[in-house]
Amino acid sequence: IEPLKLNTEISERLLWHGTVPDAVSAILQNGMNERFGDGHFGDGIYLAEDAAKMDQYVTSHREGDPKHQQLKDALFTAHALKHPGKCFYSFACRCILGHPLYTKDGHVTSDSPIAQRWSPPGLPIFANERQQELASIPLVHPKVPFHSVVVERGPAELGYALARYKEFMVMHS
Repeated sequence: IEPLKLNTEISERLLWHGTVPDAVSAILQNGMNERFGDGHFGDGIYLAEDAAKMDQYVTSHREGDPKHQQLKDALFTAHALKHPGKCFYSFACRCILGHPLYTKDGHVTSDSPIAQRWSPPGLPIFANERQQELASIPLVHPKVPFHSVVVERGPAELGYALARYKEFMVMHS
C-alpha cells in the first residue's frame, strides 16, 4: 500500500470523525454538515488526530437493534458480512484545514509558536456571538474568514480547555 501524500501547504491532514449510528446513513449519502455539529467550540464538523478522542462521540450499534436494522442491512447484509454484535462508527477524513486558527480556550487565538504562524494572539476566533462564522484572517482584503479551528491541548491552569487530545473543527467558508 502506498502512503497517503498530504499537501502541507494547504494544511491537509488525515483526521477521524466519530459518530452515532443514527448519523451514519446521512453522512454516507450527503457528506458531513456543520449545521448538525453543535459542539463546545461552535457549529462545525469536529475531527481528531487521535482515534482515542472519538470515544466521547460514538455510541454502539448492537446487532438485533430494530432501530438500526436498515443500517445493518446496508453495511453488512448487502455485502454478505456478519455484524460483529456491537460496533462503533468513525470516518477517516482527508481534510484541508486551509488557513487555520489555533486556540487554547475556544474564545481567542493562542499565543503558542505554531498559532502565531497563522495569526497574532488574543484575537476573537468567532465573527459573532452565535459562533456560526469564524473571524476574518487579519490583513486580508476583501475579508476572508479563517477556514478551520485547531483547539490545542494543555493544562487547565495555563488556560487550555482541553487536557488530553487536540480537536479540529471545520466550518463552511
